[in-house]
Amino acid sequence: VRSLLRGLSSGINAEYGEIMSGDERRDQSPNPPRSPHSSEAMSAASSDLDEQARLAVRSLLRGLSSGINAEYGDPVEVFREVFGALDLMRLDFVNYQLRSLRPALLANSVQYEQGKFRSLLENDPSVLDKTKAWLKRTAEIMANENHTVSPSSLLNTAFLRLIEEEVDPIPETISMDVSRFVNVARELSAVVFSAAAILVLQTGVGPALQQDSFANKVRVVVYQLVSDELITHPRQILPNITEKLVEVVKETVRTRELTEGECENVRNMLSALESPSNSVYCLLWERAKQYFTSLCNGTVGPVPSGFSVCGMDLQGVGSKYTHIVSYNRGVFGPFYADIITEVLQTPQNNS
Repeated sequence: VRSLLRGLSSGINAEYGEIMSGDERRDQSPNPPRSPHSSEAMSAASSDLDEQARLAVRSLLRGLSSGINAEYGDPVEVFREVFGALDLMRLDFVNYQLRSLRPALLANSVQYEQGKFRSLLENDPSVLDKTKAWLKRTAEIMANENHTVSPSSLLNTAFLRLIEEEVDPIPETISMDVSRFVNVARELSAVVFSAAAILVLQTGVGPALQQDSFANKVRVVVYQLVSDELITHPRQILPNITEKLVEVVKETVRTRELTEGECENVRNMLSALESPSNSVYCLLWERAKQYFTSLCNGTVGPVPSGFSVCGMDLQGVGSKYTHIVSYNRGVFGPFYADIITEVLQTPQNNS
């Protein structure tokens, strides 16, 4: 941008020099000066404005071959295009600066938040009590389920609890990210529910629903109906989803009309997903959790089985989750390390 502006500046100076030379020649002319209110003077002023407009456009066109219109018409329109081109150049330059500064801004933000929290902790040592309770409870749950409790697995499981259940009280280190975790949980439940509905319907109805177009219609229906932020899980509007998906099944099975008994069977299969203990939904949810854990550990594996149609959606939600967790760990990592060391040295109550 700077080199382009230097080029524009040199072009303007050159063009301006030519105009000044012309003005000097006119000043040396033997003709007497004209009155500023004469028609000749007004015509000359208009000509000078038009010439300046042409000068600006010619200078800009040297650096921007297709940035503005090359036609020389009304000077007002010409200057409007000139200023429009300059605004675009300024916007591009600002965007470039922001992209360049982004890594430094992120690094400084982590250090700033960490320093502010450390000073807060020095003034009030109890500020981490809820975080300690959160991690301690997570360690107890893992011990009860006979899972190996390590610093990495404990922290991963603790973060997964934030999108799987309502953690109360909210840990101090998570208070600023609560809304983000809620959104991730809502989006993940929609993805898992869509994948479960597709598997259940394709298995129960038969080959007529095996095409990808049907699976995409199911995705669209579920995502549209759960787009409202007040809806935290598809189960809240399962009757609406069920009726919409029955219509999708009818449209997909074109060879014959479904009987009322077959439609009722479809409703029953979808209604079974309302139970939190539904085997298909639980299996897909566990696979999604394992996939998120691998992402947080830096392992980018394939999309889990059962999410072939919703794979891109799962990857998108996983990317959001990983970004939130990574930034939170970057800020509060030292505090987590101290708490986890204390928790692991305390025998867990297996009750």
